[in-house]
Parts: sequence; structure tokens; C-alpha cells
Amino acid sequence: MNRMMLQSFAVCLIIISSAIGAQDSSRLKFGFWSRMTLGQVVSSTVEPGYDIPFDKEWLETIDGGIKVNYKLSPSLTGRLNLGVVVNLATVANRDKKEYESSAKKTVPALLDACLEYQKRGLLLDNDMLNVELGYFPFKYNQQSTNLGEYLFRSGTYPGWLISGFEHSIDKPKLAGVHASYAMGSKVRWQQDLIMNTELEVFPYRDIHLTYITNSSFSSILNLGFGVQFARLITLDNRKTTPGTDPTYKNKPIETNRIGYIDSATGDTIKYTFRGTKIMGRLMFDVKGFFGSGKKIFGSEDLKIYGEMALIGVKNYPGWYERPEERMPIMAGFNFPTFKILDVLSIEVEYYGTPYANNQEYIWKACSPVPFINLPARAYPDRNRDWHDSLRITDDDLRWSIYASKKFGNHIRLSAQAACDHTPKIWYTPFPATQSTKYSDVVPKNDDWYFMMRMSIYF
Repeated sequence: MNRMMLQSFAVCLIIISSAIGAQDSSRLKFGFWSRMTLGQVVSSTVEPGYDIPFDKEWLETIDGGIKVNYKLSPSLTGRLNLGVVVNLATVANRDKKEYESSAKKTVPALLDACLEYQKRGLLLDNDMLNVELGYFPFKYNQQSTNLGEYLFRSGTYPGWLISGFEHSIDKPKLAGVHASYAMGSKVRWQQDLIMNTELEVFPYRDIHLTYITNSSFSSILNLGFGVQFARLITLDNRKTTPGTDPTYKNKPIETNRIGYIDSATGDTIKYTFRGTKIMGRLMFDVKGFFGSGKKIFGSEDLKIYGEMALIGVKNYPGWYERPEERMPIMAGFNFPTFKILDVLSIEVEYYGTPYANNQEYIWKACSPVPFINLPARAYPDRNRDWHDSLRITDDDLRWSIYASKKFGNHIRLSAQAACDHTPKIWYTPFPATQSTKYSDVVPKNDDWYFMMRMSIYF
């Protein structure tokens, strides 16, 4: 399969090269990029049961690709970014000495493929309309280096989060349509509307609708608010809201996987992957008070920023009764480096969910209940205390320290030390049933890793 994908990738490169030679070079821009990443998991707690230990493991990836932009008209641009990832980081099952799963894996990757329409002065002299159609990267929290970006890197029921080294900087990839309208100069107001299909987490193909608005005041203060109607349009309701499938009838154990039995009426309240997320964020640039003295600082120095979200507005009895357990909060600060570094940031996050950050039951049981690491028949019944007996409190805090520096136009060095939500499945062979749980590489507050990267652009 990988060989066929690589052959297809090579054919695409040949077609692109031919287009470069045949088209007007003034309308065509292309470039190449490469990254080499190496890091180590300094500490990682092994979850009980089947699991691959990550403690002291070295992780390495090499990736690169080609970017092509072609100007179809003054307002319309076609974008394409194709890459290849060579993964040397797969962790073998050391207990059984099965090291063949550590073999090098080469996987093509599509990073951007869309049409972009831009129009300035549509209604006002200083406004701009931007529309993207296809497969595109999107980032709304510009200061985030690792944590945050909750609207597009989280789930509702159950509430899971994803982060990782430069995962926020690389931007989540969305498939659909994105319309953005901005106006103003000193006070700048921007609105984004996105309709995209789910490509990352089961159930696939459901459609999300997201609206984000943010206002900037003289580059000193930026405020943002967003709402996402996750899985607003479902293509297969049996998967998005389990329990509508007749195969679940008269199976009490399965009922505990999909809903809550009301002890008074005996009715089952069905859980669903569908939900509404809301987000608020801010950025405050302290440099705005230094006047002409701010020239000694880098453009990202002295910025304070934060983001808060409620991932799942609706409460459900049983697992999801308390909204405060579905509210991740992050804050960040960019230390002044006086242009020695481009960015030196520290970010912290508190997410007080009582359950593990884990997608296990989503993939293995199509279940919207949290993963609790208990045998199948040990599921809580309607008489069990849903919270106190299962509460996990040693994974509520996350942190990240990030630094980067660009040298000229061709080289950038970056590094990070963090305890975040990097998933183990990025570094283990599929399926996870045969290797590890869908948990974090560093699942507990005391666990952490470091990563280093050299990026080349030409």
C-alpha cells in the first residue's frame, strides 16, 4: 500500500514539474520544505492492562514536501501542498521482543489542496473577503504554540483533547468550505464561517458548522469568540447516536455503553457524539505600552494569551452532569528575548475531567461514554456513584515550553519540552488493539518529553 501511494505521489510531482515548465512562471510559485525531528519521552506512566511503555523511548520523524501556488486570476489562487513522512518512531513491544513493528514507515501526506478567492474593497476601502474551498489548514488562536485550539482539536461526548509538538503551529486540516470577512484598520473585526466534514475521528463524514469572530484593538488587545455545532449533519445516525441500532436491544451491558437508565422511569437516555462547543480567547500585547521603546523587543515578545472552552454544552445524567468537567482552560506567555529568539513561550492548561483523555471506546465500541479502564462487565450500573468512585485527578494539568528561531529565509530551529496530549497512536502500529490504548504519550502530570526540530525551506 505504501509503495502504491509513493508511486502516486511521484506521478503528482512529475505532473507539477511539467506544469511549472508549461505555465507562465509569474503566475506560479513553488517551494520545497523538509523537517527532521528527534525527541525523547523522559517519563511516561504505563496504563494498567495491555499497553506499550513509552518511558525513555526516542522518537524520530523525517518529512518533506512541495508547495505549489498558481494564480488563476487576480482574485483566484489554487494551492497544493504534498508531503511524505518517514516515521522511525514506532515503539516495539519490548516485553515480547517483537521489534519488527519498529520498521521504518513511509507515508504520503496531503497538507493543502484548495481554491482560494480573495477580494479587497468589497464593501469598504479596508475590508477583505477570503473564501477557501477544498482541503485547507486553519488556525484561529494565532499565539498558541501547543495547547488550545479547542474547537478543532477536541471531542464533545466523550471529551478528548489532542495537542503535540508544533501540531498547533502546523494548523488542523479541514475539508469543506471556509469564508472569512474582515474590516477596519485600528479596530479590526473578522468573522469566519466554516463547514467541514469529519475526517479524523470516528464516526467519519459527519458535518460540523463553526462560527468564529474576533476583534483587534490597535494590535494591543485581541478578543475572540467561537461556537461549533459538532456533527450538526449526521450521515449515519446509528453511529453518531448509538442505541438507535436494533442490535442494542435487551442488552444491559451494551446499554451502559450508549446511555443512562433512569431509575425512576426505566427509560434509557441515549448519549451521542453530537454536541455544541463554545470558545472564548484573548491576547494582550504588553509592548503596546512601551511606545518607541518597543523596538528592542521581537514581534512576539511580551504577549499574554489564553483560551477557554466548553466542549459539550448539554448536560446528560450519569457521565456528563457537570459542565465544569468539560471546560479546558489554557494560558500562555511569550518571554522577552530581545530578538535573540522568534518565540519563547510557556503554556499551561487545566482540564478537570474526571476521566482519562482517551478515544478507546469511540473506536472499539462506537460508544460516547468515557474510557474508564475497567473490564466490560464492570461498567457502572444505574445505582453506582458515577463520579467519585472513578475520578482521575493526576492528569488535570498540562504544560509546554516552546522556543523557535528562523535563520534567514531557509532554516528554522525549534524545540519543546511538554506534558501535553500527544496521542500514542501517532507512534505505534495500527490497529491500537494490537499495540496500545488510545491514551497520551505522557498521560500523567509528572510525565514529560522533549523534542527538537530543524526545518528547511527552499
